[in-house]
Amino acid sequence: MKDHIPIYTHLTITPNNGGSLKKYFNAIKRDLPKKWVLEKDKIYKDTDTFRILDDVFCLKNPPFRDVIQKMDLHGYIYLGLTDDSISLLRIELSVDLPKEKSIEIIGYIIHSLHEDVLKPKKYYPDFNHKFEFGGPRDENWFSNDLRDERSIKLHSKSDHKTYFLSKSEKVKIADKNISYTAPNNISLSLSLMKKSLNEARKIYKRLILKVPGKKVEIKSEIRAELYNYFEILQTSIIFSYIAIEGFSNAVIPENYLHERVNEKGIKETLTKENIERWMSTSEKVGTILPLILKTSDIRAENYWATFKELEQLRNDIVHQKTIEKGTKLDTKVFNQMLNPKVFERIASSIKVIDFFYKVDNAHPYFPLGFGIATFQVHKIESMEKHFKVIEE
Repeated sequence: MKDHIPIYTHLTITPNNGGSLKKYFNAIKRDLPKKWVLEKDKIYKDTDTFRILDDVFCLKNPPFRDVIQKMDLHGYIYLGLTDDSISLLRIELSVDLPKEKSIEIIGYIIHSLHEDVLKPKKYYPDFNHKFEFGGPRDENWFSNDLRDERSIKLHSKSDHKTYFLSKSEKVKIADKNISYTAPNNISLSLSLMKKSLNEARKIYKRLILKVPGKKVEIKSEIRAELYNYFEILQTSIIFSYIAIEGFSNAVIPENYLHERVNEKGIKETLTKENIERWMSTSEKVGTILPLILKTSDIRAENYWATFKELEQLRNDIVHQKTIEKGTKLDTKVFNQMLNPKVFERIASSIKVIDFFYKVDNAHPYFPLGFGIATFQVHKIESMEKHFKVIEE
């Protein structure tokens, strides 16, 4: 294992000169250098990101000698393709090591991937290769599950130690006292959205895309699968939108006041409670959040119109209208669900969260799974004094 190389734990590849991500992604796994192997039988469990993955493959790097650990080992490198990037999802080592002892090894494997595999590809100059170091600076590093709520971090001046604490919930059901660590609500919604979206895409491929010819007739023998598709897709649509609702409300501080001129030309001041109750989610995301987080105008982003379409689709599902003099529910919403653009609309929630995440990824209630998540450490005199004050 070589010395004096930069150590990174994350790699994200984005287009630079209009290059095709899919072409580069496929080129990476072709014509590999000697002793590099494409692991076709490796099954990837999609638990490292909330981003929507279009494809994943695994590479095994050549075995090497780690002089510190005094062992030969190699790594399994999982790369994922999304609609706007190629991301390093995970590196699994051939031997089990404590996390703190694996950082340099992971750094070496990423360095080898870059030098031996990526650089020689003809598409390489058309892409930006962003290397980052996370490790113990990254909240994801300490999490066992992306749906975890971020821990509370207290640095005690008295003993110069930093303590990581998790909130514990307690509830009594019948004669049982149940205690558990609550998940992040936004993350639960994103997880439901992604699982449902992936399953819906599989059904859509079977029912629509794989049918030859221009005419597709859903006959009675497969109608149940179509209905399953509608059920699963509605779950994905609704929870995609719920994730943004929860995210926008989490950003707004408790004492926040927003001044605006209403439809009647009267100046009014809205509290956090007023904003949550009376403003639509797109209003909060488009107007309030950029003011609080001091970002550019998200409404100028090319996916904003797609997110507005998601909002309208969610409203059409939740607030269904009637036709034929009120005797029948309008079924046009199902036609929208058969439009392949529906998947892009659902995934727009990821882009909305990512927009603000790039500005403030240390927010204590923001979800994990969007790249490196820095964290906040609160300084206290001592653990004993701090918790004595809380009890009082």
